[in-house]
Amino acid sequence: YRQRPYLFLSALLGLLCSLLVALLPALPPVLASLLLAGTTLSTAFADVVVDGLVAGKIRAQPQHAGDLQALPWGILALSSLVAFAMSGPIVSTFGPRGAFFFYALAPLALLLTVLFVPEAPVPARKMGESGWVSLRRSCRLFARTLRNKVMWRAAIFLFMSHGGVSPDIPTALVYWYTKAEGGPQFSKGFMGVVFAMGRVGLLIGVFVYHRCFKAASYRSLLLFTLLLLFATGFLDLIIITRINITLGIPDHAFVLGDTAISDAVRRLELMPILVLAARLCPPGIEATLFAFCMSLMVFGKHCGEWQGALMLHLLGVRKDSYERLWLAVVLRNLFRLLPIAGLWLLPEGGPDTDLLGEAGVEVEGLEEESERELMVVQGGRGDEDGRERDGGMGVTSLQPDAETDEGMTMSRAGKEMGGERATGLEVLSPKERELVSL
Repeated sequence: YRQRPYLFLSALLGLLCSLLVALLPALPPVLASLLLAGTTLSTAFADVVVDGLVAGKIRAQPQHAGDLQALPWGILALSSLVAFAMSGPIVSTFGPRGAFFFYALAPLALLLTVLFVPEAPVPARKMGESGWVSLRRSCRLFARTLRNKVMWRAAIFLFMSHGGVSPDIPTALVYWYTKAEGGPQFSKGFMGVVFAMGRVGLLIGVFVYHRCFKAASYRSLLLFTLLLLFATGFLDLIIITRINITLGIPDHAFVLGDTAISDAVRRLELMPILVLAARLCPPGIEATLFAFCMSLMVFGKHCGEWQGALMLHLLGVRKDSYERLWLAVVLRNLFRLLPIAGLWLLPEGGPDTDLLGEAGVEVEGLEEESERELMVVQGGRGDEDGRERDGGMGVTSLQPDAETDEGMTMSRAGKEMGGERATGLEVLSPKERELVSL
């Protein structure tokens, strides 16, 4: 199997790290950081594998691409709401360390469900493949896929649309909400409610996409969502300038509505990008390529926050000075329109469009080439094993046996022994048998 071992190891890592944090009485800072990093790595690793599984399902059933992406994200939104509802009482009752016992339930559940992951076993002819050969084949397949213009154009847009060309200022807004004089000065408890409302917005965005836009073309839907994201960005301007108070809307109610709407729009923008990334994944490297696309998006987000920090510095916005924060919000919203100029980078069509095109033929050719290399390697191993078993007798011929319908290749030495020993090769096509015989 390919995915099950990784899911098992990641779940085991998360379970051990969570239990160690909960059980060890006095954790040194370095060890505590490593254990917390281990829990995060466990979640991220399992997430990548699951994304690869979803990408494989989308490639096999492109007509259900929107449904297959909406299902896991909808479940994530619901489970997050449950976690937010439970986290406060759990921490209050059992303390921070006791909460990690409950956190360990997630990797434990994954550990128990690994055997039910639908996955076909690795073909027998690949069982003898070395790790180096497998890594080399995956790297070549990955590199060849990236050389296709559909792939690298989409990768550029993924970076652009998630902050690569537009500054973002989330930290400054949080500080203004909680610390600024003349601001709402929300408590930490209420900010937790705000984050939970963001998960409600995520669920709304997934539902709207599934019901209304799952068959829409990439370009048209992203144009609509980018314009909507530009418009909803001015909700921050309303509360910063205190217009909501003039309109009679309390700060708490306004921020909750703003968070739900903004997160719903962001999720609505992200869903077609996730479907696009899954449709670009060729067979064999789904998890690798999908993780690459997600990494581009995360890198773009960090670039946007770095640009936002520079913009705030140039505008003179500090933790004790927010006079020009409104201007930073306006500039941020204007920059959000820039990804519209990159929509031409996306392929035409929607989730049911075959995007790889000629790249699929190249990928198939590379897989056939890798299979031939593997057969030659295994054929050499079979010869060595045969010589060891036969006391030094080499395999003098690898021609097909005319008496067998399957064309199983037999060594001449094996035929002399009554045909009881084969070379260890699987059933081959005529072309492959000819290559191995050479």
